[in-house]
Amino acid sequence: MNSRNKLLYHFASLPILFILLLDIVACASEVPTTNEQGTRNSAQALTDPAPPGTLPIGLLGWYRGEGNANNSAAPGGGGSTFGNVTYVGRGFAGAFHFDGQSAAIELPNMWPISAGNQVTLSAWVHPDSSQTGTQRWIVGAAGRFQLILTPANKVAMGFFGADNQWHTLSNSTELSTFVRYYHYVGVLSASGGSTTLTLYGEGKQVQQATFATMPAADNGCHLWIGGVNESASGTCNYTGQFFNGAIDEVRVYGRSLSSSEIQTLYNADLANVPPPTVWYRGEVTPADEQGNPVLHEV
Repeated sequence: MNSRNKLLYHFASLPILFILLLDIVACASEVPTTNEQGTRNSAQALTDPAPPGTLPIGLLGWYRGEGNANNSAAPGGGGSTFGNVTYVGRGFAGAFHFDGQSAAIELPNMWPISAGNQVTLSAWVHPDSSQTGTQRWIVGAAGRFQLILTPANKVAMGFFGADNQWHTLSNSTELSTFVRYYHYVGVLSASGGSTTLTLYGEGKQVQQATFATMPAADNGCHLWIGGVNESASGTCNYTGQFFNGAIDEVRVYGRSLSSSEIQTLYNADLANVPPPTVWYRGEVTPADEQGNPVLHEV
């Protein structure tokens, strides 16, 4: 074969080689891949939406209120209910509902946060009504650290310091409506003799303050959701601050989440909100006073 014919032969072979290459790529995309969402081929794994709660590092407890008080973050670690804790089909696939009288959920003592120096508490809250003058419990440990709704209907993060004083960081904005869920995150980070509290609302930082004291030593009190009913469980001898309304997607981290991680968490939750049965939108997408998308119940 002369050089001219050899050149023509090689050019004629190019389409065949290209087709073979495409076949190899297609086969590779069918390789089974296993992750949090199960087993699919690798092409699907690359395009599947992220599952809810995509921040597993340091996640000790994830209580979703889907008909039980199980811990979705790990086997075991489920909560114990006291009083009239019920489950409602609001917002996500379900939520805890508390009666404001005695309903509460006790969580097991989570050993990685026993020192209390790095803690993140996250929850969606839906008060049934204004209860001005009454402090209400969202999630936390009595005498240690807690995310609460203050008597002025403002979400706050607080901790008990080694100086034997309570230190609280409150949002400046009062919850103005009781027909939707609000997402709040409280972060505690302590080192070098001082403690910083950071409060986030709807994925954005709203307040931050540093206090010249470390958190107090672990007092053995367990974490609670929706109130504290220690007279029923007998672990810490305190009862009160019962929340009236729904609380959903409660997460407890044994570390301090960054602002970008909290925004990711907020966005992931919003992406997995099921559509409402009836949604009267008018001409704009539902949003709060700052223009953030909100989770409505109608």
